[in-house]
Amino acid sequence: MYIQLNKPMTWQDKRIRAMNRIISRSKAKKETTQHYLAEYNRICVSNAENKQQYKGENNDNNQERR
Repeated sequence: MYIQLNKPMTWQDKRIRAMNRIISRSKAKKETTQHYLAEYNRICVSNAENKQQYKGENNDNNQERR
């Protein structure tokens, strides 16, 4: 049984569902899961309002690391 909330789906919810779908369809589940762990953490701590802002945050962070 699924309980649906009246809360609209955020971009974070959609991205996490997409990652879960990719992992579930993968033949190498362990490796695929490890690949997405860092992104899952970045999504959870992100303050971005939409996916474009999130991508901008990540591009800024990647440039700072170089």
